[in-house]
Amino acid sequence: MCPGTGIAAAYQNYYFHLPAHWNSNFAAEKSADALAGAFFDLQKWFRTKTCGHLDQTALAFKLDEFIKDNFKEIGGQATRSAPLGWSGTVRAYKEDWMGSDDCYN
Repeated sequence: MCPGTGIAAAYQNYYFHLPAHWNSNFAAEKSADALAGAFFDLQKWFRTKTCGHLDQTALAFKLDEFIKDNFKEIGGQATRSAPLGWSGTVRAYKEDWMGSDDCYN
């Protein structure tokens, strides 16, 4: 729609904090749903704007807002900084458009 506006956000790390009592499959499913919701919200918001009022900074800011809002809705949190004491490994976000979106299978 808008030439030159090819990406929505800088490739930065997000740390997803979810309720500890959720098993990993359920947490993965809810996280995927929250991210999909954020991308959907960004798409809806994007359609209401004109090209002259958009740039990558605005898109990145809105995507960040939508990710945080969607994780809050499921009882979690999304942050750009690692939690205190975290020693895990950052993993790349991957989309799989083939097959089931059911993380239990």
